[in-house]
Amino acid sequence: MLKRIVVLAAILSGLHGHASSAQTPDGAPAPAVVTMTVRRQELDRNSEFIGHVQAIQSTDIRAQVAGILQHVAFEGGQDVAAGALLYKIDPAQYEAALAAAKAQLQSAQASLTQAQQNLERQQQLYAHETAAEATLQQAQAQHDIAAANVAAAQAQVQTAEINVGYTTIESPIAGRAGPTLVTAGNLVGPTTGTLTTVVQLDPIRVVFSINERSLVAYRQSHPGATQDEINARFVPKLRLPDGSLYGTQGRVAFAGHTVEATTGTLPVYADFPNPDRLLLPGMLVTAIISPESPPSGFLVPAAAVLQDKQGRYVLLVGHDGKVERRDVTPGQQIEQSASITAGLENGDQVIVEGGQKVHPGQRVTTVPERAASGQAPSSALPSAAPNSGTSQ
Repeated sequence: MLKRIVVLAAILSGLHGHASSAQTPDGAPAPAVVTMTVRRQELDRNSEFIGHVQAIQSTDIRAQVAGILQHVAFEGGQDVAAGALLYKIDPAQYEAALAAAKAQLQSAQASLTQAQQNLERQQQLYAHETAAEATLQQAQAQHDIAAANVAAAQAQVQTAEINVGYTTIESPIAGRAGPTLVTAGNLVGPTTGTLTTVVQLDPIRVVFSINERSLVAYRQSHPGATQDEINARFVPKLRLPDGSLYGTQGRVAFAGHTVEATTGTLPVYADFPNPDRLLLPGMLVTAIISPESPPSGFLVPAAAVLQDKQGRYVLLVGHDGKVERRDVTPGQQIEQSASITAGLENGDQVIVEGGQKVHPGQRVTTVPERAASGQAPSSALPSAAPNSGTSQ
């Protein structure tokens, strides 16, 4: 009988102690709040953007002189080196024009030599007062005309040499040639248009757009950094149309200088090695941007971060079950979460719901803790009485 009385007394004592811990000093029930236990983690998450592949260099091959096409030196789809022969135009008429220009140059040079000799003779005669000044001036004029004729003839030779060179059409870049639009035996010229196109495939470029908010967040998180420094900090990867990841990461080459007014986005250009020619211009891919060295910190629902005249802060539940204020340094917002770079420690219980009805120093009752995932809890506070998970 005595043992039963002792057990009953212990049960009543435990119930009394639990009830008092869930009540305020005036006997009112302690308000319930939802908390999450925070853990330090990498703050920057991957960002994904739809992008399209384009060639870094692309050139339309055209004829710069008219003539009969003698030879097509490549096959469509063939990889060609810079300087590789693509087309050969019959050079006969241009070689003849070059020979005529050279002959004209020789004639002009002979005339200049004769004019130079005559000028020197007239200068000597004039010095001995045996020639009139008018005769000397005429000799000087003839010399100047002969010199001008030589210069004109030299220009004609240069033009003729250029035209002969234009009969050999080479690729200005290394890349892949498209199909030829003309074949041997056809008359081609400057008005023919594009003969073929050569595009560079390795390396290759992916263009995607980031929105204004991301741009501002990147700038604010890296004050004083140059655009090149920001570009180097982020490492682009690709997801291919079949869902697989491209095997090699790229680098951000540069970002546009103007935000598109209609879309509020800024183009970003990233270059990737493409030795297997897997990426082709026009392909749609997903650009995945990861920070090179992700900073660590804490993620809490954005609504949990409060602000007053003293700055940004969060409310915690301490080990004694009372509310505490903790000043924090927030980072950028990631989706619906706020990043905290300073002010929190592992294991802190941050109030994420119900904070608006409590104040520092007040005793509260917590609902079961949630793991720190950086997402706001989906359930609202229960309307029933708080459970027995009271913080002590």
